[in-house]
Amino acid sequence: MYNFFFYKSQNKRNLDLNINQLLSFFNFDYLNSFYFQQFQFKYLHLLRNINRENLIDNQGLSNLGFALQKCVNLSDFKLDLSQNLIDSQGASNLGHGLAKCTNLQTFTLDLSKNKIGVFGASDLGSALAKCLNLSNLTLEFSCNSINSQGIQGLCSQLAKCESLSNLTLNLRKNLINDKGVSELGFYLAKCAKLSALTLYLEQNKIGDKGSQNLGSAFEKFTNLSTLNFYISDNIISPLGASALFFGLGKCSSLQILILDLGNQTGAVGASNLGFSFTNHANLSNLIIYLSKNKIDDKSALDLCSGLSSCVNLSKLTLYLNDNLINIQGASDIGFNLAKCLRLKNLTLNLNNNCISNKGALCLGSELFKSSRLSILNVDLQFNGVNENGFQDFCNALIKCNYLSVLKMYEDTFFGFRLNSRVKKMKRLVEIIIVRRY
Repeated sequence: MYNFFFYKSQNKRNLDLNINQLLSFFNFDYLNSFYFQQFQFKYLHLLRNINRENLIDNQGLSNLGFALQKCVNLSDFKLDLSQNLIDSQGASNLGHGLAKCTNLQTFTLDLSKNKIGVFGASDLGSALAKCLNLSNLTLEFSCNSINSQGIQGLCSQLAKCESLSNLTLNLRKNLINDKGVSELGFYLAKCAKLSALTLYLEQNKIGDKGSQNLGSAFEKFTNLSTLNFYISDNIISPLGASALFFGLGKCSSLQILILDLGNQTGAVGASNLGFSFTNHANLSNLIIYLSKNKIDDKSALDLCSGLSSCVNLSKLTLYLNDNLINIQGASDIGFNLAKCLRLKNLTLNLNNNCISNKGALCLGSELFKSSRLSILNVDLQFNGVNENGFQDFCNALIKCNYLSVLKMYEDTFFGFRLNSRVKKMKRLVEIIIVRRY
């Protein structure tokens, strides 16, 4: 048996020598022998160490692609090539090898912060389309100057992966516009077995038309149960966000949803998001980022009124910090969330609104009615809530039958006295009071 060690190198020449030395040991006959198949996993473990910040260029990728052509029984592989010198030719070289890995089932490829561009993305897509058994795929392609043509080339090929069920695409900080994101939605909707999808599309050039078309595509994801969707820092207006939410509202099979549009939603978008939840009877775990969206009492009411329709919701994380929510809004939030009869775990960030002592009391009084709530994380900092307000909030929760964990964020100096107060709750086993400066 032979032992090989690949030492991570900051020098491209040394790294290329290491690759060539490893490859030169195996002659063609050995690469195809029974013994090589037995040691293939160990061989690939060495390849995994050809990773980030090694100044790998096209020749290095050509060597790596050649090596992968011999790994015909490979089923699970993770390769980190981020922050190197890889362009479209290098990506194509890698693709030639990946196309031979026809038994690949789970694959993670990180090429972030390279320069694979349009043709590199397309060629890699073509290679992956030949991996007919591929079911779990993660592609980290952020910061690669990929435009609409590249997205079309990539996603049109991914649509041919008939076994694909779990897909993560990180395309943040590229050159994707309305046409590109429309192509992405159109082709991914053809992945009939897709059940879990994670999309990172932040910091591109996506506008209202693109978000509308993407929403229409979501309607066709009939088997999708998990969606993690990040699209902040684009050029989407509240109307564009509303069109997107309309499409999401028809994706009725969703069970887990993470949604982050940054501050592009606005009050109108938040209201329409609430309306879209009326069809999500299967939703059980939901995280929404809506900070800095000028959400007022009415839009907070619309949002949470829609959430009350999610009859199976058990875990909710709601970021409503840095908005315009007042006393009535806080009361309506608590009132409607208490209608979620299966809600057990609630994280509610209301930092930097206008709730005041009375709003804190109203919120606590309504959440008290939540019949199964057992874990509550609440942030009421910078709302004009003083010691009396926090005490009133805690007093309202004292009779909660199932509350076992309470975590509160406060911006005052009376956490110790609050701790003594909340310990009187019936079933409370853990209390965490955090003071932020």
